[in-house]
Amino acid sequence: MFFSLFVLFVIGAVESEAIASKTIELRSGEDVILPCNLARSYDMQSLRVEWTRDGKEVHLYREGNDDLSEQDKGFKGRTSLFREEMANGNISLKLNNATAQDSGNYTCYVKAKNFPEHFKQCSIVLKEVKVKLGMDHGINPDGISTGTIVAIAVIIAIIAGVGLFLLVKNRKIKMCSGQRRGQQSMEENNDVRMNLNNMRNDDPAER
Repeated sequence: MFFSLFVLFVIGAVESEAIASKTIELRSGEDVILPCNLARSYDMQSLRVEWTRDGKEVHLYREGNDDLSEQDKGFKGRTSLFREEMANGNISLKLNNATAQDSGNYTCYVKAKNFPEHFKQCSIVLKEVKVKLGMDHGINPDGISTGTIVAIAVIIAIIAGVGLFLLVKNRKIKMCSGQRRGQQSMEENNDVRMNLNNMRNDDPAER
């Protein structure tokens, strides 16, 4: 019995010393996985896995089930473990719909059966990454969205089309007006000629 406890203590100490803090980036609205793996397999029915953030409980697994009775309300309904992979040592935490408020220092503690103390398995810093404006996000380097540019281009095209239509219509009106004036002028000239002819016919001197 003493030897078994000693072995577990040595394993826990070795795993604890091997832990290095990792930084994971999060983007608001996306799911994020906090990776954590055990160096060896454990009986999952007797293993206790506890994730905390800055001292507050995020997710607790013990006796083969999740125990979320003491879970911080900010994480309600948003955390889960990979249950089908835990037997292989995967005790990573999945956080759904992450927000800037989820940033902080996360720690995973593990306690095995017949091991009086829990040991720190993973230490992760979750840091928000602010989305930069750029072409990949529909924003050009000047800060104008692609949608705005397209809308402006469409408006300019419509204005140009209307202007061209009015210009063509105005030219047609002028051409019609000129034709009417020319026809009217010809008619007036014909009338003048007819009047002159009539006057000549009525003049006795020309008889």
